[in-house]
Order: sequence, then C-alpha cells, then structure tokens
Amino acid sequence: MRPWVLKCQQTVYKTRSLQRRPVPSPAIYYKLDYRFVIANKKGGRSQPNKGTRRSKKRASNKNSSKPRAMPKFALSECAANYAKAISNPFSTQVGVCIPTSSGIVRPSMKVRAIARFVASVGTNTSGPLGYALFMPTVANNCTTVLYSDAGSNLTTASPALPPGPGVQFVTLTSLPYRKTDFLGGTPFTSPSVQGRIVSYGVRFRYIGTELNKGGRMYCLVEPDHDNLYGAGFQSLGNYKECICLPVSRTWQEMVVCSQSSTEVDYPQNQYALAASSVAGVTADACEELLSCYPLSQMQFLSATAANALSVIGGAPLAILFDGVAGNTFEFEVVTHVEYVGSISQSMLTESHADSQGFSIVQNTAGRVNQMRAESPSYMSQAKAFASGMADSVASQTGFGMRDAGRLIGDIGAEYGRFRLRGGRRRHRELLG
Repeated sequence: MRPWVLKCQQTVYKTRSLQRRPVPSPAIYYKLDYRFVIANKKGGRSQPNKGTRRSKKRASNKNSSKPRAMPKFALSECAANYAKAISNPFSTQVGVCIPTSSGIVRPSMKVRAIARFVASVGTNTSGPLGYALFMPTVANNCTTVLYSDAGSNLTTASPALPPGPGVQFVTLTSLPYRKTDFLGGTPFTSPSVQGRIVSYGVRFRYIGTELNKGGRMYCLVEPDHDNLYGAGFQSLGNYKECICLPVSRTWQEMVVCSQSSTEVDYPQNQYALAASSVAGVTADACEELLSCYPLSQMQFLSATAANALSVIGGAPLAILFDGVAGNTFEFEVVTHVEYVGSISQSMLTESHADSQGFSIVQNTAGRVNQMRAESPSYMSQAKAFASGMADSVASQTGFGMRDAGRLIGDIGAEYGRFRLRGGRRRHRELLG
C-alpha cells in the first residue's frame, strides 16, 4: 500500500494506515507531486484519484532503468580463435583457421608446431651482434630460423647458409608434411597438399648472467613482408614499426600473419607461375619457394639460397641484439598452419567464413606493431592487439569502447585489464 500524506493541525503525517492518525472531518483535497489524494472520514481510508495517475511516466521510468541494448554484432568462433592466435599464439590451442569468405570454405587440417633454441651475441670487436632471422614455412624439413652462435663475427644479419661458422638453423619437425608433398613437379600435376599460415609467433628473453646484462634488442616485422636478410641496427631503426627494447629477462613477443590475398589463399599448382618468376633460377626452386614459404613475397633469402640444394625463403621478421660477446638469449617459435589436399583428408575439421570478423582482425593486426613501437616497454602484443581490436569494433558498431570490449570475448578480457590499469588513457592517441 502506498503511503498517503494527510494534513491535520498544520502537521504532515506519512503512514500506511489512517487508523493510527486523526482524520479531519471534511474531505480535504490537496496536491503533492502532481498526485491528488482524498481523505475521507467515513471510509477511514485514502483513495487515489485514478483519473490523474501518471501510469505512462512510471512505465517510462522503469524502462529507462534497463541496460542499453548491445549492438547486433558478435565474432564467430572461428574469427575469435583467429584473433587469439595473433594476439597470443603461445596460449592458443590447436584448431585455428582463417575465416576468409573468398570462394568455397573448405574443411582443413589444423596444426600447431613449436621449436626452441638459444642464440648468442657474436665476437666481432667493432660491435658484437647477435641475430635471428625468421622464415615462416609450412614444411617440416625447410629452414624456418637462422641465428647466430658465439662464433659469429658479423655486424649485420647476413649469414652464409648453414652449415657454416657462426650460424645455426631450426626446422619445425613437428609439422606433418615434407617439402616434396607441396611440389607438383609439372604444370599438369597437382601437389598432394597445400598449406597456409594462420600465425607465426616468436618470444624471446635474456638468459645470461646478471653481471653482463645490458644492450639493446631491435625487432621488426617488415610491413610488406619483404626480405630483411642483411639488416643491421640502423636499417631496422629506420622503420617506424621497429620495436626497440632494452635487454631484459621478460618475455617479449613478435607475430607474423597472412595479410595479402595471395598469402591468405592456399597456393595451388605453382609450377607454371614459378617457371617465369625469377630469372636464372630453376622452376623447381621457385615452386618450392612459393609453396613452402607463403609469407616470403616470392623472395629468396639470398642469391645463394635461390640456388642451394635446400631453398630458403625471405625473412619478413628479424630480431637483432647486442651486448657482451657470448651473451645468450632464449627463443621460442610457434606456428599455426592449415592444410588441405588429398593426403590430409582423414584429418579435416570444419572451417568457417566471417567476412566482418576477418576484416576487424586484419585491420587490428596491421597496426599493432606501430602501436607497440610508440611505447615498447609498456605494451605487449596481447595488450596492443586487445586495445586495437576494441577500437576497430567500436568504429564499426558505433558503440563505445567499454561495450566494444565486451563484444570481443577473451580478447576483450585482456582489453579490460589493460583499460583498468590506465593503458587506454595513456595510448588514446595511438588509436586515432
């Protein structure tokens, strides 16, 4: 029962029952907050004037208290996993695909492979240098990393092909297929399998003594995936996307992903294209480059690599470090790969198309490194990607950053932690 207000002997009383209060003899009409109340001695109860009730206003008040409706947008499961594979590939499990919508969406075999190694600063007296060059590949016997050991005597990342003094190599032996599986051999023979790279991540840290700790680390994913073979500190530092860090025991991450239509699509029979792609190089070597190194932009690592027994593609990712000669750095590499083809039929799983989700993830991936370069010691790969993705979603849906952060699932949780720590205010200008 609503409390009615009665006026008696110049006093205002509020009560649920008029029996506890004196009631004036005549009926008294008065107005309180646009509501008329009748006090009737005979009935002993107050009755509201039903003709003047504000039912519509009450209904509007109730509706105004409801939370604002979320936009009609949600990342598909495939797009969400694709975003996680780029933001933090080391915490992403097997089963990631690229949610492209070009052509028919094909079921694919999805694989995750990991490799680890330790690189060292070289012994060149004019400037000790350590390096690691990364060539994402889909074959288990193709070289994916060249790195320096303690015997290196270089001032730039221009090693001779292994085996050789001062240079070591890494292959991703846990990938399922060899390079011969990707080669058709003639213009009329289809390869047994085709592969494309979902993401290729690298993380690294200093593991030497505290006494010798010091130096710098320059990290760059070439924006167009051009070859970084032969790069030095000065040439890397000329890129605005170059991330410059002090030597640290904290893990740092770099990620490469497919960004152009040729990198995203599965390479089919490359033999006819390879026959005329590089002058003076055999079609077999070109076919191996195009099929096994899909992110190398049709570039060999070097002239020697183009004619070597084992072809090596260009390196779109390079990490240089210096300090005391012999200092050691630990590296971990993880790659997520999709395969289709006749020999992968028994292990295919469903893939999906999500053009809007794919667009948002690609838009974010294209500017993460520049965002990190502006404040490398503060923004990790996961933080920068989460903040950039929330901004991309907000720009497409028209909702604010807080709502956008709730729309992107696990990536949004990382963005929420970043936002609460003041990171959003600190890097607002990077997302303009």
